[in-house]
Amino acid sequence: MISKDVMLSVIKMVRYVPKGWVVGVVVWGMASGVFGNEEWGVVITKAEMDPILMQGGSVVKGEDYSIEVSYAVQCKQCGKQNIRFVLSDNMGNNACGLHAGFPGFPAHTKLSSAFSTKYEVDSQSLTMDNFSWSEFVEPKGTSIITLKNIKKKPEAFYVWVEYHDYYANYPGYQQCYAYLPVTITEESKDKVRISGLEDATLNDEGTYTLDNICVYSSNGEVQLSFNGGDPGDENEFFALRNSNDERIPYTIRVASKQNQKTPNTYKKDGRAGGYWPANDKAEDCNNIPNMTFTIQADKQTMNAVSAGEYIDTMTVTVEPK
Repeated sequence: MISKDVMLSVIKMVRYVPKGWVVGVVVWGMASGVFGNEEWGVVITKAEMDPILMQGGSVVKGEDYSIEVSYAVQCKQCGKQNIRFVLSDNMGNNACGLHAGFPGFPAHTKLSSAFSTKYEVDSQSLTMDNFSWSEFVEPKGTSIITLKNIKKKPEAFYVWVEYHDYYANYPGYQQCYAYLPVTITEESKDKVRISGLEDATLNDEGTYTLDNICVYSSNGEVQLSFNGGDPGDENEFFALRNSNDERIPYTIRVASKQNQKTPNTYKKDGRAGGYWPANDKAEDCNNIPNMTFTIQADKQTMNAVSAGEYIDTMTVTVEPK
């Protein structure tokens, strides 16, 4: 018979996973080109925004986001050139023409303030509620537009550029408009936590239940993974070992105390536990544990091996869904 000092040493571990996942990408593509004739015009080649930080399905408040805008201009005689920007909810015409009464820009130009109240163009402060263009500057190929204090994720909006090309042999200037959808992405900043792991001494039946487990996820669900036994063999059973490398296989049974998911039993190294509800609003589960892990050693093997101390270390990892 095996002695009663069979022990499973479970590493005490609380792991935060500051994941940086891109959980959704919304890209609106459109054909690009120089708008106007072959001698002059403007095109926006990129309008890419920083990933929007999300936590628990909501935008992280108080963050600023840069939109890097790349563009190219083509002038007729390369006299004086000016360029300016604005953000808009609407599409319009990519075209060039005379400055007098040119209808290139869309009729409805105000950008919704539902997701932001202010923005900057190369550090020039503008507001969403009072639509206005940025100041004219000389073209330099790249500009930074910064959205300030986003309230929610924008679904779609556009960067517009207005280009003026002045030259001596023409009375006035040529006027061009171009626009491009902004590439919008998300980045998850959901947080997870597990507590209540402890060293476990198995009883005569080879069993121990860790019943003080608290699993928390800021987005409500979590993936569990278990890593024990031989870390180099994903197909090997979890196993306790003695100093002579005699082994006793064991399993881990995971159950939700709130009966939100059918219990699962895991017996192989690195076997992921799948997604589990973890809807607690508090990281400490309000001191009410929400999961149990039950360890069960193989009884037949226990009766066959030499008496002594058998130990394994199990690492439990939690990640946000």
